[in-house]
Amino acid sequence: MTPACTRLTALTLGFLIVGTSSFAQTRRGLSEVSFTASLQSLHSDLITDTSTQIVASYGLFATSRLEVGPRVQVMKGEDADAFGTVAAFGAFHFAKAGSKVVPYA
Repeated sequence: MTPACTRLTALTLGFLIVGTSSFAQTRRGLSEVSFTASLQSLHSDLITDTSTQIVASYGLFATSRLEVGPRVQVMKGEDADAFGTVAAFGAFHFAKAGSKVVPYA
């Protein structure tokens, strides 16, 4: 085993041993903010296009299982004007209270 491989193995084992567990924190009144962005590019013989998408949302747990909130999305294509949407979302979390399941995908 090479020294680099030995260090990588030791580091990985260290994270597994020392790492803390994560679990769902779903309780009434808790809020979360989410930001995502993507850049997509299509290249073919017929068309070349690049687009960007940005999404932001804010969720508030109305109960320990029901999360609701607004979501804003903006998209811009290469040869098009930017456009967007404002919408509401709702999410119901099926995991039992205190479980170690993360409440989002």
